Order: sequence, then structure tokens, then C-alpha cells
Amino acid sequence: MKINNDFVRNIAEKSDDNWLRDNIAEFIDSSEESSRLIIALGRLCWVGVLPEPEAWFWGSNLSVDERREVVEIAGNAIDRVATFLDELSGRSDESQMPEWQEDFLRACHMRDDVEGVLVLLRNSSELGKKVEVLDYIGKNLSSKALPRRDARLNRVAMPDMWWVAQVWLV
Repeated sequence: MKINNDFVRNIAEKSDDNWLRDNIAEFIDSSEESSRLIIALGRLCWVGVLPEPEAWFWGSNLSVDERREVVEIAGNAIDRVATFLDELSGRSDESQMPEWQEDFLRACHMRDDVEGVLVLLRNSSELGKKVEVLDYIGKNLSSKALPRRDARLNRVAMPDMWWVAQVWLV
């Protein structure tokens, strides 16, 4: 696949946002596995550092096997978030506890990663139903989330998304 740490880092360096550049560098330096690089590239696209036309060009130049790999990465990420949200749902009586709130925020970050990859794939139709189910669970749990500040989610300019809404309420 046409992606490595240097490719992602060079795109991140285009940002004027020091926090974002540091966050991406830390994330990709922890591992060179393709799933982390794809998620990092998706994050950069999602917050506008990598303009959508460039991201779509990158995505449209993937071979069939490479696209299948990216779809699989996104599908696995969706499954992880859904499992995590199911676990949180089972603990919803603890929703006022700081640990539950931290876990919900972690789920929001995970869902945000999924969105970035979906943007790279131009909202892959192969994943539509999975995303729909995931967002149904997330929306139901988001009513239990307390408003809070979050450096990462504050950078997402779409406050109507369930995984971003509580940071826009602060």
C-alpha cells in the first residue's frame, strides 16, 4: 500500500495545529502497522489537513486488494467500537462515574477514527449497515455523557455527530 510513516508525517506537517501534528506523530510512531497509518491519514482528512479531493484521489488509486484491506481495517475498527459501546451500555447505571465518562470519551475517539477512514473511502457502501448500527448504539448512550472539553474532538467541525456533541456543549 502506498502509505508509510513518512507519507503520513509529511501530510501532518502541513497543519498549523501543533497539537494535531504532535498527536499524529505520537500515534504513528507507536507502530508502523497499516491500520494505524490508515487511521492517522483518515484523521488528517477528517479535520481538513488533507483536503477531501486529495484523500479521494489517494483512495481511488488503491488497487482492489488495497481497497479491500482498507475496508477491512474500517470494518474491524467499527466492530471494536460497537463492542466497546455494548460493554458501556451494560454499565450504563454507572454513567455518572468518572471511569464510565472516560470510557465513553475513548469510544468517541474510536468512532472519530472510523469517520476519518470512511471519508478516505468516500463513505464505503460496504460498511453502511455496520455504521448505522454503531451510530444507533452511540446515539443512545450519548445522552448519558456529560459535557466536557476535549482537545481532539474540539477540532471536529460537526457538532451534530453523537461522538462530538458533548464537547460542543461546554
